[in-house]
Amino acid sequence: MNYFLCLSGYENELEILPKLEKLNVGIELQSYGLKGVSSPLAWYEKIKQHKKILENFKGKISIHAPFVGIRQTHRDYLLKEAVKKRMQMTYEMAKELKPEILVMHSGIVGDIKKWKLEDFWLEETIIFWEEEIKKYEKEGIKIVIENLVEEEPDILIKLCNGVNSHFFALCLDIGHLNVFSELSPSNWVKRMDKRLQYVHLHDNNGENDEHLPVGRGNIDFDSFFDSIKISENDIIIALELDHSTPEEKIENLIEVITRQNR
Repeated sequence: MNYFLCLSGYENELEILPKLEKLNVGIELQSYGLKGVSSPLAWYEKIKQHKKILENFKGKISIHAPFVGIRQTHRDYLLKEAVKKRMQMTYEMAKELKPEILVMHSGIVGDIKKWKLEDFWLEETIIFWEEEIKKYEKEGIKIVIENLVEEEPDILIKLCNGVNSHFFALCLDIGHLNVFSELSPSNWVKRMDKRLQYVHLHDNNGENDEHLPVGRGNIDFDSFFDSIKISENDIIIALELDHSTPEEKIENLIEVITRQNR
């Protein structure tokens, strides 16, 4: 089991980097999804912040890619061109920062199910990733696709099987699951099976995606961790706490590691 902590790249996070190295914990660099896409200046400022982090950290890293509006299945050709441009910018950023893993949302939103576009989405998204993944394979960067509003993992499993690359796998966001799915976390883990290689860990009370520290909401983490232990995958657990201080993140991270090692 490997542990990561999600960071944005701010100055106040620099002081905890030695603690993470001592704990042998990696980092997931974030904030391209919201803050980094607000303007061209914001995009390159985010890259600059992340370079500063990497100057002071020598452990393993992953990066969370942009996600708002990122769908490879737009019928509108202008929207499709916009996504293509953002995806190319994401690839160039990844080449520069050299993460081991790039986390991306699936692109599934509510209207896909409402208008019965699941088959269209799956076919077009497989076609997109069959070509796109070749670039990341050359760079040695693995793409993991994260659930958001999916009620069950089946369509993501079909996507992963369809792309069929060692550099393309799945990420389970347990907080999203608790809001949008009636299935248990252990059920998702079992069904994703060997495709599951990354987890976003945070808590909520089942109504909103609150990104609370683990143990502060109503998620059943005992059965989740039991199912992870049974799995033979070398899974990365990334603690994703958006509204906590760096010190609070470290405290909850140590709680999680201690709990899992009992």
